[in-house]
Amino acid sequence: MYKNIFSLLLFSTVSFAQNFPLISPDAKTGVETKLMYVNNEIMKRWDGKKSNTVFADDLFLANSNRGYDLFDPAKQNALLNAIDKALDAFQMLGMKGIGMAIQYPILVNGFPNSDKYLDFYKKVFQKIHSRGIITAVGCQATFIDSVFGEPKLAKDVNNWYNKGLAGNILNSQRYLEEKTQMQQTIIDELAPDYLTVEMEPQTQYVNLNKLINYDVNSFLSYINYFINHLNPKNVKLGAGAGTWDSIQYFDKIASQTNCSFIDMHIYPPNLDYFADKAFKIDSLAVKYNKYLIIGEAWCSKETDDEIHSSTDAVATSGEVFQRNFFDYYQPIDTLFIKAIVNFSNLANVKITSFFWPTVLFGYLTYNPALHDTMTSKERQKAGQQYGYENMMVMHPSETGLYLKKMINSPTRVEDRINLSEKYFVLSQNYPNPFNPSTVISFEIPSRNFVELKIYDQLGRAIASLVNEEKEAGKYSIRFDGNSLASRIYFYKLTAGNYSQIKKLILMK
Repeated sequence: MYKNIFSLLLFSTVSFAQNFPLISPDAKTGVETKLMYVNNEIMKRWDGKKSNTVFADDLFLANSNRGYDLFDPAKQNALLNAIDKALDAFQMLGMKGIGMAIQYPILVNGFPNSDKYLDFYKKVFQKIHSRGIITAVGCQATFIDSVFGEPKLAKDVNNWYNKGLAGNILNSQRYLEEKTQMQQTIIDELAPDYLTVEMEPQTQYVNLNKLINYDVNSFLSYINYFINHLNPKNVKLGAGAGTWDSIQYFDKIASQTNCSFIDMHIYPPNLDYFADKAFKIDSLAVKYNKYLIIGEAWCSKETDDEIHSSTDAVATSGEVFQRNFFDYYQPIDTLFIKAIVNFSNLANVKITSFFWPTVLFGYLTYNPALHDTMTSKERQKAGQQYGYENMMVMHPSETGLYLKKMINSPTRVEDRINLSEKYFVLSQNYPNPFNPSTVISFEIPSRNFVELKIYDQLGRAIASLVNEEKEAGKYSIRFDGNSLASRIYFYKLTAGNYSQIKKLILMK
């Protein structure tokens, strides 16, 4: 039912110009080391008291970069049903907020299909408001590249920038007037709780075809124009940048605007992009009496050298971005979640929105015979497809269960916590691929007879690792494949009415 509506879900500021390996032990080790440092720095500063942070995830299904898919009559009912399921899934994990991108110029008067886009978002916000969900909307510029821009929308946007209604190429004054009207429409018709009027200056510059200047002073002038010309009603207005941007952008927002809040996007965790940049931004918010929100947070997996060698607006590439969908990197995702949740409590962040919802519901297991033959875009699509399919049936991943525990814990979490009290959990074996041994972990919530078996590709059982009654708890079993040939195998856990199968890859 849902497969066709998950076809255009690839949103980032990345390109595909570089060639970085999909499985990178250096990236995994480097990010893990950095996140351990970040977590230690947070613990030094934090007294352990929980704040009232609203945790959220991005509603990618309603991201405006999806373009014509949002109002296609053949797809919209299924899409709206999937959005209902996604909201259910987020709330099941304990999230009380939603982040969303509604991007310039789709709601500008006269832009092709602006009325249809607005009608779609009215339906989405009716669902959101009826649930009492807190909303944070970012109004950046639409992606117009061939990878992340939906072709029909990208064509409309490029034509709009070249002539608009008046037949003039986009300039700063036209941009300010049009975006003011669009953001007032968002306020009047959709009434989000938070509206970020400007964000990610490097990304904006690229997505606006480099027609608008985005140095620090120009960025400041745009923010002040919007703040002075919008009637916010009950909507809080703010602005922000990515933690990879110069700290001067944050300083100007804090000290020289009437914004209610500072919005920061945290990624990647390398260099000083988390520690110490996030701590400095928090200090600016406190000094100038601003709210702090985290509009996007995701754990990009790359080495410092890959960041330095990248020529993209944000320090990453398509080959790096695709790493997010593979369970090889799952352990550092939980470290990142711990850092973001604890930092949010430390800094009394009002709303924190994670930016990779699919990994909360499922990862791909790397299969070189399959994944090495795919393009980067195909791998990303496969990863998002798998995550959304699990989301639709409310089956969280180990990372999702960890996030649920973190945000619902009434006290500070000192170290890695037990992942589930209600769920059976079959973790991905580690390492994977392996040679010659690997560890399979699982957790059962109550006393059950447990079977854990290894199967070949023909479905034949070749090893029985567990075949007995087990008390509730978490278990780890080592499997030795020394006598087996290199290929894909499967392991199956059966406990009570629960059963799950996962792949493991022996590579000698």
